[in-house]
Amino acid sequence: MFIKLLLVTAICLLDFSADASKWDYENTDETWGIDFAQCNGEKQSPIDVSTYRAKTDQSLGVVRRSFFEKRPKSMTIANNGHSLVIGDFVDTYEINDPNVLPFTAVLGQYHLHWANTADGGGSEHLLDGKQFFGELHAVHYNKKYGSVAEAADKPDGLAVFGWFIDTKYPQENLYFGNLIYHSLRGARTAGGKMQIVPTFSLETLIPANLDSYYRYSGSLTTPPCYESVTWTVFKEPIQIDMRQANLLTTMFYGDKEGTSPLRRNFRPVQKLNGRKITKPATCYGK
Repeated sequence: MFIKLLLVTAICLLDFSADASKWDYENTDETWGIDFAQCNGEKQSPIDVSTYRAKTDQSLGVVRRSFFEKRPKSMTIANNGHSLVIGDFVDTYEINDPNVLPFTAVLGQYHLHWANTADGGGSEHLLDGKQFFGELHAVHYNKKYGSVAEAADKPDGLAVFGWFIDTKYPQENLYFGNLIYHSLRGARTAGGKMQIVPTFSLETLIPANLDSYYRYSGSLTTPPCYESVTWTVFKEPIQIDMRQANLLTTMFYGDKEGTSPLRRNFRPVQKLNGRKITKPATCYGK
């Protein structure tokens, strides 16, 4: 029981506790590995996704928008001191398609990473060396384990879908604006949490084109950095406008007092160490 408690509290971005662990985003490569040995592993994330290195895998299928259309009966948004986390889903979707993922995957939560300023780079993954403003991670767990916490340290435990967030949109992204609206109401400071009513589906936030994606084996991008993640990084980004990016970088705080701005919450890219990057036949471009 004690070991399980340590596991749950350590996975900071995978629950909603503002003080779940004492790590931060300062000097990540120098400090994380001291307290969390797996952060020094050979299969760490994020990476720079080099499209010219990606090999076509004919077994990879189409990621359909219908996967993400189910609206949960209830959901919350929380500030855990490191990110804004949408979760506590009741009756969420699951993906059961062996051509997309190697196991039946259930949505556990999704969260955001973003830059220091609205015109800066804050995505965790890079695409051919390019860093976008931010990134959304949808964390799914292998259904046989029952929860993210139970699956997090298993080799086949997690599947994370990552979408870049770009700021080229000429007007407000209304769906993304709905997420920010709820965040401002109840999750501006660490420990803040509120119910989202009415609920909405993940499908409303993601881009139209899901044909092009890149697959590799990696890790959690936060301590304890378990190497348990099947990563899917999509080429087409979510588009928001500069005002919405500015709200993320200026209106949220990583402490309960509201004195420490919550921003630049991304880990630098890690070495590929010989890992393969694959893509489906539907992937366009390089």
